Amino acid sequence: MKLNINGYFLRYLNAGLGKHSYELIKHLNKDGKDVHLFIPNDNTYDDGKLSILKDVHIHKHGSIRKMGNDYYDARLWEFSLYRKLKHEKDSILFSPYFSCSPNLIQHEIVTVGDIIQYLFPQQYAASIPPYLVNLYNKHYLKYVKKIITFSEHSKKDIIKHFHFEPENIFSIPLGVSDIYKPITNDEEKCFIKQKYLLPDNFILYLGGYDYRKNVIELLKAFKKLKSYTSQKDIYLILVGTIPPKRRKLIPDIKKAIDESGEEKFIRTIGYVPEEDLPYIYSLARLFVYPSIYEGFGFPVLESIACGTPTIACNASSIPETLNREDILYNPGDSNILAQRMKGVLEDDSYWKELSIWGIARSEEHTSELQSLRHL
Repeated sequence: MKLNINGYFLRYLNAGLGKHSYELIKHLNKDGKDVHLFIPNDNTYDDGKLSILKDVHIHKHGSIRKMGNDYYDARLWEFSLYRKLKHEKDSILFSPYFSCSPNLIQHEIVTVGDIIQYLFPQQYAASIPPYLVNLYNKHYLKYVKKIITFSEHSKKDIIKHFHFEPENIFSIPLGVSDIYKPITNDEEKCFIKQKYLLPDNFILYLGGYDYRKNVIELLKAFKKLKSYTSQKDIYLILVGTIPPKRRKLIPDIKKAIDESGEEKFIRTIGYVPEEDLPYIYSLARLFVYPSIYEGFGFPVLESIACGTPTIACNASSIPETLNREDILYNPGDSNILAQRMKGVLEDDSYWKELSIWGIARSEEHTSELQSLRHL
């Protein structure tokens, strides 16, 4: 049977869904499957990455109509693609993200990583009326045959809010790319350290900056940590582009840093290409992920795969990935977060134990295992 894949999200290879889509497609055709990947006909796709997808038939279909809104742009292109594929026999359409095809294809399998836009309608889709997004999503799911999601938490959310049949939802944890591993080459690490002007001793955060990412709480905890840790030279490094403060979903991160009292020890280094991320994870003394809602939480898996001790918020799907109480803290409790950070930073044997445990834990979440579960 022919497997058609909607590859729209491969234009965002640094985003969680872009990474997921790419790693999944890379392994899906290993058993001789007839895999066809459809992407828009524009220059936003990495030809080098696409060339690695051996034995995958790549089709460039149509162009993106620039409507001034990414949501509408994607929907129009998908509508065009699904209309083209509607009458194909002996084929399955697979969308590795929450796409759209209402009443066009009724043998579609779709990935719904989370329902963040539904749960946080006032923060998301700021240029689209929230009621319109929610109405559309509910209508769309009526025509989906199966749903794949990344966690049991997301599965429960989908059942609760969209009333989809539990037996037709499959929870398949994400897999981490094999580039995420401990980097031991000191010369290469030194190069990355100089490239981003990284200090010797630092805590790392990597991700977005909307309210659910909870970065403000991390800043509060870091200030508390600095007041009683013996490691006075510890820095906090924030990776990820900070958007301008123009929407409700983005807190004023720069202002919060300036008002923290520890601005000399907090640095933002913006966007980092994926090939440099394993080095930055490996250079960090500790990775902290305070997000209060994630469909899965890719950075947590990447960090432990690199052997970096990790602390995260005990919320949504994160406990499924880490499954260890001593490295989780309850949202809103910056005191406990600061204590957790202090405990890891000041106890070398505990640090080493967490590093070894994390690498072993990540081996249960490889991208190849993820693809096999999909098959």
